[in-house]
Amino acid sequence: MAGRPGALALLAAVVGLGLAVEASGQSPDPSAGDAVFRDNCAVCHGPSGAGDGMAAHHFKNPPRDLTKGRFKFRSTASGQVPTDADLTRSIVQGIPSTGMVSQDHLTQAQLQAVIAFIKSLSSRFAGPPPRVLAIPPAPPATPEAIRVLSPAP
Repeated sequence: MAGRPGALALLAAVVGLGLAVEASGQSPDPSAGDAVFRDNCAVCHGPSGAGDGMAAHHFKNPPRDLTKGRFKFRSTASGQVPTDADLTRSIVQGIPSTGMVSQDHLTQAQLQAVIAFIKSLSSRFAGPPPRVLAIPPAPPATPEAIRVLSPAP
């Protein structure tokens, strides 16, 4: 994202929004997100979130079955549900090389409501809150590290 301060600012805002939702301790009413889901998500994910929407057959890889509560793109350990920030990132930015297109037109209230609705689709979200994995700092860029990581000529 070098040279793209606008994109970096958007990413920071999205992550901040997701963290703010979690930190507020307030859960939006999942029923308020039902209309947002129907208008923006159900065409692919289906009315019940099972990944069987009207457009699902157009994709090489079917849309995610949200009722299973299993997500690939998350900052949590394997087997844990994603955080609200993870869901926010996937919804707002989309997922490149998949049918999950950016839904960056949603308002903050709509985003919070649809996340609450998505979380209501799977009992896996009823468990303890997920723990975000710590990302270790990048190793120093020493000549030895660069040599080891560079492909052989």
